[in-house]
Amino acid sequence: MAAKDYSELFSRLAGRSLVQFCVGSGVRLDLEGSPHYEITIESPLSIAAANIERAESTSVEVLAVLRGLLMQPVQSVVEHGGQLSVVFDSMTITVPRDDGYEAWQIRADDGMMIVCLPGGELAVWLPE
Repeated sequence: MAAKDYSELFSRLAGRSLVQFCVGSGVRLDLEGSPHYEITIESPLSIAAANIERAESTSVEVLAVLRGLLMQPVQSVVEHGGQLSVVFDSMTITVPRDDGYEAWQIRADDGMMIVCLPGGELAVWLPE
């Protein structure tokens, strides 16, 4: 798939509100709408406007910020070189690529999935 196609896939998340988040070994952000989209973050992240840099996604600081983002719409989702930026009106969550692990993934219940592989390459499955 050509790189220009990735931006179209990411654009499908814009305008969807964060309806819940779940915490385990990482954090999962669930977005409203059909198809249902979820963003799973399994690497340290940064949150601009909250002065959080390279924090574990399960830290108390991150959880407090996520709670404040509930029901806020995503403005855009951008990927560059394996780095994911999820932009809300009040702040941006950034997840850098990880050289040893899958840093993040986005999936939808229509079969679409994007996985940031170790080193930043993307694996993409298109909707059914």
